[in-house]
Amino acid sequence: MITKHLREIGEFLGLEQGAEIYPSSAAFDSRKVERKGLFFALEGETHDGHAFLEEVAQKGALAAVVSQKYQGPDFGLTLFPVPDVRVALQALAKWFHRENPPYVIAITGTVGKTTTKEFIADLLSQRYRLAKPVGSANSQVSLPLMLLNQIEPVEMLVLEMGMSFPGEISKLVDIAPPDFGVLTKVSLVHSENFDTIDDIAAAKMELFEQTDAGLFNLETMEFPAVQEAAVRKTFYSMTDPHADYFLKHAGNQVVIVEKGKESPPLTVPFQATHLLENFLCATAVARMHELTWDEIQHGAAAMQPYTHRFQLFQRDGIQYVDDSYNASVVSVKAALDNLPKGKKTIALLGDMRELGKFSKRCHEEVAEHALDIVDHLLCIGNEIQPMIDVFEAAGKPVEKVDSCEEAKKRIAALATEGDVVLIKGSNSLKLWKTLD
Repeated sequence: MITKHLREIGEFLGLEQGAEIYPSSAAFDSRKVERKGLFFALEGETHDGHAFLEEVAQKGALAAVVSQKYQGPDFGLTLFPVPDVRVALQALAKWFHRENPPYVIAITGTVGKTTTKEFIADLLSQRYRLAKPVGSANSQVSLPLMLLNQIEPVEMLVLEMGMSFPGEISKLVDIAPPDFGVLTKVSLVHSENFDTIDDIAAAKMELFEQTDAGLFNLETMEFPAVQEAAVRKTFYSMTDPHADYFLKHAGNQVVIVEKGKESPPLTVPFQATHLLENFLCATAVARMHELTWDEIQHGAAAMQPYTHRFQLFQRDGIQYVDDSYNASVVSVKAALDNLPKGKKTIALLGDMRELGKFSKRCHEEVAEHALDIVDHLLCIGNEIQPMIDVFEAAGKPVEKVDSCEEAKKRIAALATEGDVVLIKGSNSLKLWKTLD
């Protein structure tokens, strides 16, 4: 149950309507509205939440925050008309959060945010009572909504902050100011709204506007915005043993070198380098928040890649790698480099979207990297042609498919026992459907 009743919410919004009834939860997706819930009628590119008010009322919702422009029926709901529904959602989330703010750890970057957030939470939960968003709730809408629905008091919040435009992380920081920030790698992701990768790095550094300490992937030091930031920096690296935190292998285990001193050997349930990098980052955060190596080992034992993030499974003797949640140059290369060995490797690769003017070169770069790894390439999407061109020029098998159903049929025809199949592309393509 939400911690404020409708009258308090109305008063905060400058309105007098609303009874002293506590909503069960808040939602902006009509499919997720619960009985006695509070609905935010957001207007998006393809849907207008006001069109779903009747459906929301039929589900038993109590109230809805709507635009002042809405002139339709209330369907029995208590309506809170506001100038901007999104701004109202963000303001309410800030108000809720500031009432009793826990310690906030916030993660940003262009690669590995969600998995790193999950790993950090896995470790810190060994000592602290904490909360985290489900999935990658890191946007201007999903993060505030998570804060509204955060009912149980906790000592820590582990949040993920994403952006597509400059200034968006600043808004999230204003809502839930981090006490400690984490910056993973910075690469060309959501780059269509930026001129250079330096501009992307500068936008990511908005995370540190209200905090004086943070953990950084050492590779981010190439960016002026990171170099110039007046924040106390600690670094982690998979490649430079002089970093504050460095990971090295010890047989089937790993050792964390913490400022020159080695940890006991640790057992982790994966070997892919990009997942180990996420683990290294999480371990550094845990150590900086007083966890013992025993607590870290206990938390590490339960770690698993998050849904559609390099999940491995076998079917009919074929090894499938489901890395279909999203795609960027760095993440596709990492997936390719960490594939298990098989008789032959088949890859279904989809568009890397929102790259703007960088799209052609990025797709070519990934294809060139894949040439020596992938035996048969299946491509899907509207921006994928440069990848096809690279494979055709090299005389390697490549074909385009138009749907997940077609991809499923082609994989079934091509893959035999002992093969490896990688599935990876932008989230909007929903390539995991090929594995249903």
